[in-house]
Amino acid sequence: MKHLLLLSILLFSFTISGQDLYEVPKINSPVVLDGIVDEPAWDSVTPFPMTMYTPVYEGEMTEKTEIRMAYDDEYIYFSGIFLDSDPEGIQGNSLIRDGDPGGDFFNVMLDTYNDNENFNTFSTMPSGNRLDAEILNDAEGDQSKIFNASWNTFWSVATTQDDRGWYAEMRIPFSSLRFDDKNEDIIFGLIVHRLVGRKNERQTYPAIPPNWNMAPWKPSRAQKILIKGIHRKNPVYFTPYVLGRIRENNIHDSTENRIINHADTDAEIGLDIKYAISSNLTLDLTLNTDFAQVEADNVQVNLSRFSLFFPEKRQFFQERSGVFNFATSTISQNRIFHSRRIGLDENGNLLRVYGGGRLVGRFKNFDVAVLSMQTEGSSPDISSENFGVIRLRKRVFNPYSFVGTMFTSRLDSEGNYNVVAGADAFLRISGPYYLTLKGGHVFSDNLDNSDNSLAYLRWERRAVSGLGYFVEAEHVGKNFEPGVGFILRKDNLALNQNVIYGIFIDGQWLRKFEPFINNSIYLRNDDYSLETISTEPGLLTSFVSGADLSLSVVRVYDEVINGFSLSDESYVPAGNYTYSSFKASYNMNAGQKMKVNLSSEVGRFYDGDKTSFSVSPAWNQSKHFGITLNYTFNRIEFAERDQLLRADIASATILAALDTQWSLRSLVQYSQVNHKVAINTGLRYNKKEGNDLYLVYNQVTNTADRDIEGTALPGTESWSLTLKYTYTLIK
Repeated sequence: MKHLLLLSILLFSFTISGQDLYEVPKINSPVVLDGIVDEPAWDSVTPFPMTMYTPVYEGEMTEKTEIRMAYDDEYIYFSGIFLDSDPEGIQGNSLIRDGDPGGDFFNVMLDTYNDNENFNTFSTMPSGNRLDAEILNDAEGDQSKIFNASWNTFWSVATTQDDRGWYAEMRIPFSSLRFDDKNEDIIFGLIVHRLVGRKNERQTYPAIPPNWNMAPWKPSRAQKILIKGIHRKNPVYFTPYVLGRIRENNIHDSTENRIINHADTDAEIGLDIKYAISSNLTLDLTLNTDFAQVEADNVQVNLSRFSLFFPEKRQFFQERSGVFNFATSTISQNRIFHSRRIGLDENGNLLRVYGGGRLVGRFKNFDVAVLSMQTEGSSPDISSENFGVIRLRKRVFNPYSFVGTMFTSRLDSEGNYNVVAGADAFLRISGPYYLTLKGGHVFSDNLDNSDNSLAYLRWERRAVSGLGYFVEAEHVGKNFEPGVGFILRKDNLALNQNVIYGIFIDGQWLRKFEPFINNSIYLRNDDYSLETISTEPGLLTSFVSGADLSLSVVRVYDEVINGFSLSDESYVPAGNYTYSSFKASYNMNAGQKMKVNLSSEVGRFYDGDKTSFSVSPAWNQSKHFGITLNYTFNRIEFAERDQLLRADIASATILAALDTQWSLRSLVQYSQVNHKVAINTGLRYNKKEGNDLYLVYNQVTNTADRDIEGTALPGTESWSLTLKYTYTLIK
């Protein structure tokens, strides 16, 4: 693998495109953060020249926008004047921190390491809420994987509104950012947006043509800016917490055939410490870590013989999480490091996290990420486990390419170990052409020392205007089981292809046609016989309004060696299956106050018939209240075996806020397969960044009209009420 990487690097030449450097003006008079852009300091700052991105690239902008940027010794400032010809149509749909129900937005994106791969984003709406996130992997791939909305940092914003439009002022401390400073001068990448939600009119600086997927969010398309003479402070953040909890569980005891009630209370204390060792290297330490305030996972229905993938939402693992990324195919979600394996058992139950540390940043032109966590054991025989990660990357040849290595370890108290060594290269060959190479090997005392490697190769042309495609090959050994990773399918060779052709239309209603075809092939490692092939041709149509419609046909061949269960009453037996289905989805403009998204799939499913339909209405009543509903109807009938599976799921997400400090999130979910209703409700008082009071209620209720060996199931399976308070001291 090592020789393959070196050979590939030597075989290619690279090109770099130049870009003018914008020098950000430094101000000497104060900016009062009140959302009124009237300070004399702004008079000397020229607004950025904005360009329409949607609905028509370089079209005539219908609303005037002035966005300015400046800085002083401690802060970066942004101001926005967003005039609107219909002030009644301005949409500030949320007051909740990180609440994104659609509407009008002011977005700032900073590539603070100037690595053309990652963004720190800072956004607000006319209501004055704060949204911050990380954008990873140059905004390439599934949106749910490249937007890390769980990342938070210290910054401030204020907004106002009148009969001419709305206004914003944003202040970001240099101490909240990580960057490479050389001789007190720093270079960032910058993109700013204004979105007029009701019109789907997005204005950007710099001008970014719609030639790439997620083009306005791509760090590689950012304007390079220069900030001079920075003397950065490196504060230490101490965040202790105190927690009290009441909980009750009702468990069926099979030996005595009765329901056992277990109720208890407990109290916890813990501490998080964040210290910026330098301007570009941050150390996080945690003791007796608790994640009571983290949002619940969205319920999923598993209609396959493989595991489901759940994303990481816990704040401790978020900053610069892109450096830890060592994922392969976006289709399989395979990765040798997945932080969800830490502090959770195989069934998703919480394990105590005793503590650990995390070091992330840049050191001597290397991206560095180190993590070590100690947790409770995942079985009665194991008292404790240690999880470790070391990640190094270095830019090579041009600003868009790197080579790197990663090591992960999982060691338990019984002396068992699982260690993975990996190496990767991401290379921009020329223009839109990219090559990715990755490999890994598992060393474990519980696995045979054979067929325990992973190898991955991807060639792609990144474009959504005209021809775009990728082809990839991934070999996963039978014994490749990373102890801190996620592998969807083992013991196979996967060959995946995707081809699109984007056709932009300057029409009154239509914006773009995008015919596409996806194809996946899985071959067995031992004889390269065909296990699965899936082909999906289709058409995506984008409308000027911001809505989109997708139509496709899926054709699948799957050879099932070992039958698998879908529920207690239905299964798929071993055999060879060929089946087809038709898929359709329609998504309305996210900026509308009332909207409905629809999707469906109808056709065969193995030796049965499948009908699936999902409806997701959302209503943003005001900035104080919004609700999103979802109901997915899943019906699978195996007529020859007289089996019927109903796998419906339903959810309701309620967001309510009194102001930007008091907010409530509630997620209620129902799964027909599990016959359970789960409630996760959190009340938050966020007096200021780092100072939070949480009251979290969780409940799981059985809805099944059945019993176990004559003993009725309890109505309430479990519930808990947690009160948690955190307070950050800055030294």
